[in-house]
Amino acid sequence: MLLDNKIYIKKAGICIISANQNGNSEYEAAKTVVKTLKVEKLNQTINFNLPPSVLVDKNWLDLNAISNSGLSVNYEVSDSSIAYIQGNRLMFLSSGYCSIKASQNGNDIYNEANSVVRTIKIEKINQTMQFDIPQIVSTDKKEIDLNAIGSSGLIVEYEVSDTNIA
Repeated sequence: MLLDNKIYIKKAGICIISANQNGNSEYEAAKTVVKTLKVEKLNQTINFNLPPSVLVDKNWLDLNAISNSGLSVNYEVSDSSIAYIQGNRLMFLSSGYCSIKASQNGNDIYNEANSVVRTIKIEKINQTMQFDIPQIVSTDKKEIDLNAIGSSGLIVEYEVSDTNIA
């Protein structure tokens, strides 16, 4: 945009600028001078960090990638069976390794940024088991209640080493 003998840059591209002077009663018109102005886009970079691992029970992790241009960053996951993107959050579906790509496509002023890929391990939660039974019983004891409890609250399955005994 040209205003008050200044050019204001709006976006990248090439424009031609002409300087004219029509003269007056004392001077002849000057020969028009034409110049080419090339306006180049700015480069941008993405800063993106993740913790090395998280527990799957957290359900989600805020993603914090930023571009030095101030433009919004887009995310993409490598394995949608482990996690997916919802806005700026990584939502966990199961445990495993997942790579997240942060990208920014650029605009009229900024070039596309180099994508940044980070990998995170989504870990299962450790659990403990409480299981109490008498260590010795006599053969007249026909049944023993099994009451093992896992800290997860998941159903406990039992197995007997010798079905001839119990």
